[in-house]
Amino acid sequence: MPSPHEPNVADMFDRHRRRIMLAMLLVGLMSAGRAFRYVVAEETEIYLQAMIIGCALGVAAIIATVAYWKIFKLPADQRQQYFSYDGFVTDAIDRAKNISFVVTFVVVSVFAGLDEMLSRPPFVDVPTVFYFNVIAALMLITLGSVFFFLDRDGGEPEPEWDAGA
Repeated sequence: MPSPHEPNVADMFDRHRRRIMLAMLLVGLMSAGRAFRYVVAEETEIYLQAMIIGCALGVAAIIATVAYWKIFKLPADQRQQYFSYDGFVTDAIDRAKNISFVVTFVVVSVFAGLDEMLSRPPFVDVPTVFYFNVIAALMLITLGSVFFFLDRDGGEPEPEWDAGA
């Protein structure tokens, strides 16, 4: 019998999904840092590199803790329930993925429409990897931001007040 301090499988599933989305947000920040390296002064590049390393360590820690729990702590009789759980967090992830895709598609379409402008200096001097990093950063930061916006705690709902009571 689980102790009252141990969360149930559904709560752990939600917690793990939130952590994975935080890792996705950190990967987006890493891509943004890689993109900004091409447009900032060399003196500030060391700060971007430190941010990228910090984000990478954060992603590694998040993935390691979630994987450790799934491999060593998840009881065998609860594995199917864990992997088949479908709740609010899963719905928020799906909605965030859809919004992220639309935003990324619109930005890529705008880039394609600006093809003539982007083929002139100073844009020609920027390597193609810059644009890939910008798109990846936009997609992942949008994904994480929208997820955390949808998953925010709205607090307890106000009780309805009945004047006739």
